[in-house]
Amino acid sequence: DFELLGCTKRTIKSFLRLTLIYSADTMKKSSQKKKAQLPKDSVKTPHDNDVLCGRGVTTNKHVGNEKFRSLVTCNKELYVTSTKKEKMNISKSIVEAVRSLNPPGRFLEKDSATDLWMDIGDKKAVEKTSQALRDGAASLRKQLSEDLSDPLF
Repeated sequence: DFELLGCTKRTIKSFLRLTLIYSADTMKKSSQKKKAQLPKDSVKTPHDNDVLCGRGVTTNKHVGNEKFRSLVTCNKELYVTSTKKEKMNISKSIVEAVRSLNPPGRFLEKDSATDLWMDIGDKKAVEKTSQALRDGAASLRKQLSEDLSDPLF
């Protein structure tokens, strides 16, 4: 599980700054291996580490989505203050964190024709993660700017 739920943003920021360099190199080398290991089978019942793609209460209330949103929230401040390359690495790191859980988390989309869930793959998972990190970024950037200009900060 994500033990990061009780983390402070500064703790996550420090941790990710240290691991981003290692993660970027490691992910490049392991991405071909990971793609081969991704389940190609359809999934009837998602487990608690899966992130469900789509809209509505079912996906919103799913335990895996709640964990995913918490992890995203812990990394938003770092994301909005990062370079474009660092942002991509943050998104990839979150996807990697989900996929490395036990059992491995998957990013699933429901096939309405079969009523089964299918893994969307790493590219779409990173896009979904990047979008989640961007949600509310403008107001966070504004708040950070105000905090930095506050002489009592």
